[in-house]
Amino acid sequence: MKNERHDWEFQREFFPDRELKAHPKPEYVMTGSITERVHLGKKEKKYDKRTLQLTDYVTPKTLLPQRPVRAFYGYKVTDWPMYNNSKLGDCTCAAVGHMEQCWSSFTQATPERPPDQAVLDLYWATGSQDDGRYCLDVLNYWRNNGFTQQAGGKEKIVAYAEVNPLDTEMVKTAIWLFGGLYIGIGLPITAQSQWDRWTYISGAPADEREFGSWGGHAVNIVAFSDYNLWLITWGYKMKMSWAFWKHYVDECYAIISPDWFNKL
Repeated sequence: MKNERHDWEFQREFFPDRELKAHPKPEYVMTGSITERVHLGKKEKKYDKRTLQLTDYVTPKTLLPQRPVRAFYGYKVTDWPMYNNSKLGDCTCAAVGHMEQCWSSFTQATPERPPDQAVLDLYWATGSQDDGRYCLDVLNYWRNNGFTQQAGGKEKIVAYAEVNPLDTEMVKTAIWLFGGLYIGIGLPITAQSQWDRWTYISGAPADEREFGSWGGHAVNIVAFSDYNLWLITWGYKMKMSWAFWKHYVDECYAIISPDWFNKL
């Protein structure tokens, strides 16, 4: 899908002076039940005491420039592929492809579009069944073995570090510093009818607003403001309220990418 199809709210929030275009629903909503058109695929959080913690390296005492009140990345990308997440539970790997797109849009004249096969290769390298993946397994494979680039060859990330999702100030800092975040969500059933903005519905039936009642999902974050975060899912840029984030995000990782830090 092109930006003109789904960036109206994003443009209104981050580029208020632009002439805005219409904001239709994404194709996966227009063509039938969302549960029939898309897949999830994040398994429960896996714990590993060796996982780096961002607070060990970035603290209030760290000498950093003042963080902006909002940051937005990925607006140069004109097409976010589905990466087969309409057929397979490969969201943990599709998010990798979307992160590579986002970073490359700031380091290259033309953003990369990792091929679908690169995402499929990552998916099948981290498991043998179409039953989803653990975020840590995908991140460890990416760090140790690399991810296939559009021009060929593989590129490894340098490292990744966990961010406490409940520390919203650190979350904002990490998005700003690392060009986005890789996150895991326990989606509630209430999200099935929220195609434009995931929000926490306190008045919904308990079983429908329960953490993970729909299932586990992985996405990448590309922007934040005081009101929303912006993410890429199912080939679509959409937003998430901070209340939704606090209730449903259970994994959050900052990725150290050579592409991103080579731009500095």
